[in-house]
Amino acid sequence: MSLVMAGSFGLLTGLSVAIVLYLSVKTTYVNTFSLLNDKSVLWVQSLQDGIRAHLDPAKQAILEIKREYDSGRLDLSSDTEVAALLKGALSASPAADAWIVYDPEFVQRGVARKEGEGFDVFIDQPEDEERVRLLLSDMSLDDGVAWSPLVHTEFGVYTAAVAPLTRDGRIDYYLVAAIPTAFLSGLVEQIGRSHEATAFIMEWPFNVVAHSDGERLNLADLRSVERPGVPVTVAGDEVLRLLPFTEVRETFEAANEQGADVRAVEAGGVPYIAILGTLEGYGPNPWTTGIYFKRDQVGTEVQRIIGLAIAGIVALIVSVIFAIWLSRRIAAPITRTTDRFRRIAGLDLEAVTELPRSSIREMDDGAKAFNAMLNGLRAFTSYVPRSLARKLIRLGLEDAGRSRETELTVLFTDIAGFTEISERLPASETVRLLNRHFEILVACIEAEDGTVDKYLGDGLLAFWNAPNEKDDHADSAVRAAIAIRAAVEADNRRLVAEGRLPVRMRIGVHTGAVIVGNIGALDRVNYTIVGDTVNLCQRLQGLGKQEMPEEEVAILLSQSTWSRLTEDYPGRQLGEHFVKGRTAGVQVWAVERAEARASAATREPRKDARASDTVAIADPVSGTS
Repeated sequence: MSLVMAGSFGLLTGLSVAIVLYLSVKTTYVNTFSLLNDKSVLWVQSLQDGIRAHLDPAKQAILEIKREYDSGRLDLSSDTEVAALLKGALSASPAADAWIVYDPEFVQRGVARKEGEGFDVFIDQPEDEERVRLLLSDMSLDDGVAWSPLVHTEFGVYTAAVAPLTRDGRIDYYLVAAIPTAFLSGLVEQIGRSHEATAFIMEWPFNVVAHSDGERLNLADLRSVERPGVPVTVAGDEVLRLLPFTEVRETFEAANEQGADVRAVEAGGVPYIAILGTLEGYGPNPWTTGIYFKRDQVGTEVQRIIGLAIAGIVALIVSVIFAIWLSRRIAAPITRTTDRFRRIAGLDLEAVTELPRSSIREMDDGAKAFNAMLNGLRAFTSYVPRSLARKLIRLGLEDAGRSRETELTVLFTDIAGFTEISERLPASETVRLLNRHFEILVACIEAEDGTVDKYLGDGLLAFWNAPNEKDDHADSAVRAAIAIRAAVEADNRRLVAEGRLPVRMRIGVHTGAVIVGNIGALDRVNYTIVGDTVNLCQRLQGLGKQEMPEEEVAILLSQSTWSRLTEDYPGRQLGEHFVKGRTAGVQVWAVERAEARASAATREPRKDARASDTVAIADPVSGTS
């Protein structure tokens, strides 16, 4: 109730101040951004119109020449006539530096603009630039005028308008108008200077084509054959480097509707506003044209908005500070509850204590509901492996739990002579023995990121490579088996010292195909595995009784698992065995304790042997019988 009173007081006080602040700020806001919207559209259109005005004449001239040649009214066999034609085209397209005609062998005839006045005519000159040859060879009969990607040459970086000249179903020539990006830089420099801003053209989002400050930034020295467009990371313009990572300002709706993209960015402690537009049709990918300027250039209205907002925020803080002071005194229980929920999300239930009862009815009801939920979760995790629950939650219950066929490494354990042991012990001692035994096994399996499937009397079934994938699942399973052996033998020494019977056990490990996922009825589902691989793993474990009867902990692997190991383990080949339910023999290995490594002949199967004992799933609902 105190929280409600404090919140209500702060809300009413803050609401009254916020209404006054809103009415004051809104008028200034609308006027300011209406003006900026209009300017945004005007500036972007001005830059794009300038680019079109300088590039479109070259495109139009190519279209006219192509139309004349394709119709048969133009002959390009004469070098003199070609030179005259290209001189006229060069004069009609001031942005171009050169016009070139290529024959199918990529021998060029062309006209280039001299540094001073006049033209430089070149005839029968082979094209040495492989990128140009590839660009031309990719053109087909049906292509019209296309714009090339940026190309770095010894004369600079160029974009080009290109068209095939065709007749009688063949390409006779390629016509190219080469336009330097230096010309584009001059254009954006002029536009940027007229608006007291920085103008640019980019291959969005990471390469600079032209920049109004290109000379100061030495962009020409940063271009190369591999990167004719200068990456923003090396261009030296911090605003352009940060610009792709900023969001579009939705407050500029009118500008956005007309194709302008307005963004705010802060570079070097200075706030900027950038206005971007998309220009298509002048390369394989659209260009982004833009202009940016310091935010204070928009006018004093922006500062006025900020001032009003700051004053309003201060008033709002003062008006609710008393309510905050009151609410802090009752916020502690909420904080403690949040911490408990965070621990519950990680299934760290032992660290969570029950919430104390409260004299406030609403909080007391919440405490009772929380404590009931905590007890329910503790009961749930007593029957479901907690590590499995964490993995499924982390990977996503729906995707990770979906049944699928995959390759896993399966581990099966069994206590030798458990019936005899249980007959000698009271029921309570038997339960205590099993609980301690499974505690050891689960710790070793989870240490290797394995998944405990189920307990089968005195046995345990676990697997690797699901729900989370592991490339070394065979090694992980074998390491877990070796760790189990060490832990059980150490615990046996304790049992013997206390005058109790030690535990002898057998472990089988096999790698093969299974079905893994959620299996069961609607009201009871298990995340488990089924298939012949599980059955064979159980049979391997059973072989330990006849092959290693004196071993305290026997570990037997199938050839399928042994051949997938990437680490060295002391092992001994037990030969081929025929197990119940299988017609084919199974090559079996024993993992020993000896420090000596296997000889080269012993290790050969791991390199070359095929997993002959790996079988397809015969019955997807067969269990571990």
